[in-house]
Amino acid sequence: TLAFYRALVEIPIALTFCWRSGEHPLGPRQPRQVRTWLLVRGGVGAAAVLCFFYAIQHLPLPDAVTLQFTTPPFAAAFAVCLAGERWHMLDMVGAVVCLLGVMLIAHPSWLFANDASNDNSNSDSDASQ
Repeated sequence: TLAFYRALVEIPIALTFCWRSGEHPLGPRQPRQVRTWLLVRGGVGAAAVLCFFYAIQHLPLPDAVTLQFTTPPFAAAFAVCLAGERWHMLDMVGAVVCLLGVMLIAHPSWLFANDASNDNSNSDSDASQ
């Protein structure tokens, strides 16, 4: 339901901006590929938002945040594969640094499971003393 209410606010705002700028909300009619790619992008974006809200409800929050913040390097990698973008060494380094930073900050349980169990056991023994 949160995604529905988000769309309920976003769609009128986006349509207002399109109307004011004189753009069609679905993109230009020609070339036809532009409209098709805009619709694909919108569908994938909507699916990503729904998946993120689902992840927040069903995964530990650090894991959901880790998945959400890994989208920029994956978007860059998909742009290389699907759109023929160029991938430079600096792009690759940036993607790796981004992924490592997200994992270290969010501290996902699937990566740091042993550390979490050690922290809990230490705090229990400290409390008993």
